[in-house]
Amino acid sequence: MPKNRNPSTRFWNYEETPDGEPAVLRLDGTIASESWWGDEVTPAMFRQELEAHPGDIVVYINSPGGDVIAASQIYTMLMEHKGDVTVKIEGIAASAASVIAMAGTTVLIAPTAWMMIHNAWSIAMGNKKDMQHEAQVLDEIDKGIREAYHIKTGLRDSKLAQMMEDETWMSARTALELGFVDGFIERAETPVEDPDEDDDEDDEEENDALAADPDEDDTDEDDEDDEEEDRMTAMLRRMPAVAWSSRRQTMDLRRQLRFEEALASANHESLKALLNGNANGSHKHADDLDAKEMAKAAAQRLKLQLLSL
Repeated sequence: MPKNRNPSTRFWNYEETPDGEPAVLRLDGTIASESWWGDEVTPAMFRQELEAHPGDIVVYINSPGGDVIAASQIYTMLMEHKGDVTVKIEGIAASAASVIAMAGTTVLIAPTAWMMIHNAWSIAMGNKKDMQHEAQVLDEIDKGIREAYHIKTGLRDSKLAQMMEDETWMSARTALELGFVDGFIERAETPVEDPDEDDDEDDEEENDALAADPDEDDTDEDDEDDEEEDRMTAMLRRMPAVAWSSRRQTMDLRRQLRFEEALASANHESLKALLNGNANGSHKHADDLDAKEMAKAAAQRLKLQLLSL
């Protein structure tokens, strides 16, 4: 692999990633300020390193720009890369760096980051003819840059030309609205498994069973009592040891609950006599309904007590 003749000018770096994960390429600082133009070694090294990372790749960009020829070549390499290219602008993608960003299959930007586009510029010397020629060259370079922006955004050439003429700075929101990026970089969330999730689900099923409709018909009361007690025992065994001391209280409450449920299903006159301590039957039907509602409420309170143990 070719060696960079000036390592201090290296503006890219690959991070180590776990097997199966996309490769990570970081572009930081000025792009090829001294190493790319007129240097066949640096572009070849960049290409060989990119080809050594086949498949999907994530490209982080934080660059004020640099050499337009280098940016064009990197843009082309990324466009031809076999795999998805996710560009993430984490600080700034200005000038030539904004061109590279357009090569992403998906382009994301940090909410606090920026983009900047402008006309190409250079330094020239010579007579007026030389200056006129340089102006024409720059005009053609601008057209090439606008093509990259147009392919990504779909904006009209005249709109892009004016934006570049004005040296347009874009916040993350503006870049998104104009189509230069596809979305924001968001916080990565790692799912946390709950070791007690299965136990919680079992407890919910048992609680649902204990809170079943009190008016449900019992075809075999003895078998149902045995199954209910087995469920209670299984639930208590998953509780702390101190919970065993409340087992007798729990069973007593269960018996009282069954009695209250029987009261709720009894006829109105007998129910009123049990609750009020008399059976004179002098109250109206409305009082009977109130008595039945009171019994149901009492049964519900007992259920809550039972479930809270």
